[in-house]
Amino acid sequence: VFLGLLAALISLEALRGGATRAISFSLAAPVALLLYTLASNAVILGPVIKEFDSQKIQAGILLALFVVLFLLISRMTMVGFASGLFPVMAILCGIAAAIVGVIVWLQSPALLALWPFGPQVHALFAAQYRFWWLVASYLALAFARS
Repeated sequence: VFLGLLAALISLEALRGGATRAISFSLAAPVALLLYTLASNAVILGPVIKEFDSQKIQAGILLALFVVLFLLISRMTMVGFASGLFPVMAILCGIAAAIVGVIVWLQSPALLALWPFGPQVHALFAAQYRFWWLVASYLALAFARS
């Protein structure tokens, strides 16, 4: 349900405004997780982040980092992305961005504490398939953009 709702929302946005937000979402989510992981081991910031032992606060920090990166990446993308897409391309963008979002969600213990996905999603996006899902998603976004 969550995956379908996320894909539908991103598809509608891509249909209306183009691939900018779908691409920004797909780039910001993994980078936010990477930076969050690196920040927890950083010299000054690490002890502060580890001080918050609540999973909800940890998830909030990760989501705040995602929002900042989403805004920055949106500003970095070209203006040419702003035109609307054809329906099939918009659906492709929505599904690809939703797949990236779910893979990042499954990698973050703080986000999994907020909403643990069912065994079907864990089996579909298991560790041995995640690389290929990400490659296919980024190829789909590049195809939809062209």
